[in-house]
Amino acid sequence: MAPRAAARHPCGPGHPRPGRRLRGRAVLWSNQGDKRLDYGGYAKGFDRIILQGDPDALDFIAYYATGDRVTAACSIGRNPAFTAFLHLLGLGRLPPAAAIEAGADLPALARA
Repeated sequence: MAPRAAARHPCGPGHPRPGRRLRGRAVLWSNQGDKRLDYGGYAKGFDRIILQGDPDALDFIAYYATGDRVTAACSIGRNPAFTAFLHLLGLGRLPPAAAIEAGADLPALARA
């Protein structure tokens, strides 16, 4: 596809026209050398970040919360937790932010 056409239709021919709502959840990733950065959800206007792991070691997951509702996550090296987050987010079954902050096992919740 030509670059201009790709820019006009980044999601392919089924992409909604302006003014129409998208369904589903935003997900993106970027490979940086031997590391992969994942982001999922939509965190417009979040008021805090719940951080698990060590960003300096490039091994973490950060959950973006508004009040007690988590709306997005960013992760490097925490694929099981990130994948479970996306699954639970899509089902509308994410636990409250306080439960995630307390160490809720998202992969176990996703399997249940």
